[in-house]
Amino acid sequence: MSEVSKYFVPKDDTRLFGKEHEIAERFWAIGVFVTTPDRFIDERIKEWASAGRSLPTSAHDFSFAEMGLATSPLHDPVPNLIYDLACPQCGASLSQVANEIWEDEESSLALPLREVACPDCHAISKPDALVSPEAYTFSRAYLWVSDVDLEDWDSNFIHTVESVLGPCVEYTSLET
Repeated sequence: MSEVSKYFVPKDDTRLFGKEHEIAERFWAIGVFVTTPDRFIDERIKEWASAGRSLPTSAHDFSFAEMGLATSPLHDPVPNLIYDLACPQCGASLSQVANEIWEDEESSLALPLREVACPDCHAISKPDALVSPEAYTFSRAYLWVSDVDLEDWDSNFIHTVESVLGPCVEYTSLET
C-alpha cells in the first residue's frame, strides 16, 4: 500500500525557524492542529476533551493520519525521503548515497551544501543538482501532512497554510 504525504514549504523559511509554538498557536486558532516536537497541542487537545471544551473548528474536512510542523537548523529534505535520485553526469542511482549523507547527524554542514559523490563516475554534485522524477527541496521549516486521501483532499488547504506561513510551495510525495 502506498502513502501520500503533502508538504508545504514557505518561500521564506528563515523567519519561521525557532517559532514552532507561535506557529502552532496560529494554526490552533483556525482549527488546524499541528504536532510539534514537544507535542504541546496534542496535550491541549486531551485537556480540552477531558474538560468538555469544544475545539476550534477548521474550514477543511479531509482525511489524513497526522499533521505537523518540522524545523531544522541544517535543513531537511522535502519530501523527507526522496526516491530515484540520479547522478547528473552518468545517471547512476544516488538515492542511498545521498540519503546517508543527509542523515548524518554529526555533520554541522547544512544539507543543501553537502556534496554527493557518485560511486560510478566519481562526479561530485550539490544536492540540488541531483536528478529526480519528483520535485524536491531543502527547508528549515515546513508543514507536513501524512497519509492523505487524494480523493477527499482539499486543494484550498494551501491558502489556509499560507495565511500562517506566508507564500508556500506544495510538494506531494508517494511513499511505497
